[in-house]
Amino acid sequence: MQHDDFVRFWGVRGSIPTPGPETQNVGGNTSCVEVQLAGQRVIFDAGSGLRQLGVQQGGMPMVATMLFSHLHWDHIQGLPFFAPLYHPQSALVLRGAEGLCHALTKQMSGPTFPVGMEIFNAALEMSPLQAGMRFSIGRVQVETCALNHPGGSIAYRLSAAGKSLVYACDHEHPADGKLPPGLLRLCLGADLLIYDAQYLPEEMESKRGWGHSTYVEGARLAQAAGAKHLLLTHHDPARSDKAMAEIEHRAGQLFSGAQVAREGLRLPLSSCGPATEREHALEATLS
Repeated sequence: MQHDDFVRFWGVRGSIPTPGPETQNVGGNTSCVEVQLAGQRVIFDAGSGLRQLGVQQGGMPMVATMLFSHLHWDHIQGLPFFAPLYHPQSALVLRGAEGLCHALTKQMSGPTFPVGMEIFNAALEMSPLQAGMRFSIGRVQVETCALNHPGGSIAYRLSAAGKSLVYACDHEHPADGKLPPGLLRLCLGADLLIYDAQYLPEEMESKRGWGHSTYVEGARLAQAAGAKHLLLTHHDPARSDKAMAEIEHRAGQLFSGAQVAREGLRLPLSSCGPATEREHALEATLS
């Protein structure tokens, strides 16, 4: 295993940042996940957690690709405060759904923000993508699929050197209990599944249509896909550290590799090796 292949969480909260004593263990920043894989730095989403990633860079330039699940505010609000964007030697590729450039530009415009994106000194490349596209970032292969969320959202799978992870944030599972075939296929045999679990199962009746899922559905998906580990993220802003500990306990009873994502959590990416017979059978069923 290469020691530089890892995933680190900088923001794990959904909807709005929630700093304070009740959330200090799990964290209150909104979505931002850093991945180092096969010599590439990939950043999922630019929530308020992105600022601390920039601080950790210590004034040095950054070369990275940023992949946006979607363009709701809690997934883009950290961008204006990301220090590497102001470094002239930084080079950043930003990819997301159609409207990416417009959303980021509008965010940094009057009367709600004092300066525009022209203040950035980094070399920036912005290019839209559509769910279902495949592309590469260096030696990292990227696959995508559509998620069920108001306005749409995109799930990503990164694969390189026998290692893989899936980022599936802002997704509402189907009410009929069926696992979405596209998402299931994307997750097959993944070393790590990062999954939206904002709500409790008992909350879903009143939250249906809001575009989020539960730890139960995350466990079902991870089990069906043969994923090794499950990290639950996009925590509800009202969820305290104590409540998150209970969710982690419940999720662990359903899937032994389940864990609640916390700010600062850093996990190595281990090799998943060749596909198992069960994974081949699943692929054949889905094809």
